[in-house]
Amino acid sequence: MNIKRVIHYQLFDLGKAFLIYYFIILSIILLGGGVVIISSGNATFNGTGFSSTVFCFIAGLCMFREYFYLFSQNGVSRKTTYIGTLSSIALLSALMSIIEVLFVYLSRLFPSDRIRFMHFMDIFTQVTASSSLALQILLDLILTFLIIITCFSAGYLIAVLFYRSSKILKIGIAAGLPVLLFLGLPLLAYIFPEAAARCGKLLMTISGLESGNPLITMLTLVITTAFLNIVNYFAVRKAEL
Repeated sequence: MNIKRVIHYQLFDLGKAFLIYYFIILSIILLGGGVVIISSGNATFNGTGFSSTVFCFIAGLCMFREYFYLFSQNGVSRKTTYIGTLSSIALLSALMSIIEVLFVYLSRLFPSDRIRFMHFMDIFTQVTASSSLALQILLDLILTFLIIITCFSAGYLIAVLFYRSSKILKIGIAAGLPVLLFLGLPLLAYIFPEAAARCGKLLMTISGLESGNPLITMLTLVITTAFLNIVNYFAVRKAEL
């Protein structure tokens, strides 16, 4: 089994889940928009960005164990498995970014004073206000692609690390991550407010939110994705059946 077959299998397998996901999203958008128009009300849709990032993160979590066993049993090397998986992730991210941006601009067919569909580039209002439509679409595509592929890569890394961990460490990862995110970090921020403020300022800077520059955001996402996938590569190469 070569890289093309690995990609084809994964895309075909995951494609069904993506079709169901976007069918549900499109139904919600059309139903919500129809209700607003019929009722003569106003509405702001948060867009599909957040739900799609969560969906891609979960999809990343599910992309290692089953495929690793399947491809290994069919004589596929770990390197080929990883390259095929990374290619699948990149293709899915590109397709999803096109669909996400398409949703945003198709939503403009609704009356703009009654329905607003938010998207990632809305964070950078100064850029979108002074840019042409073509540049807005290009920036939207690039930013959405980078966010989605980062979520895929992060989910995949957690799946690989979880697979390679001992039983005790698996319990620690499964129970520790939610505790750290929802209890540990807020508690540390409360105990060390000055350090938390400095960390917050650093995050605002490297994310581009402080300067309002999406290029900084994109650069940070590129570096993050590259780091995650380098770690993924070495983790997959050392994974055992």
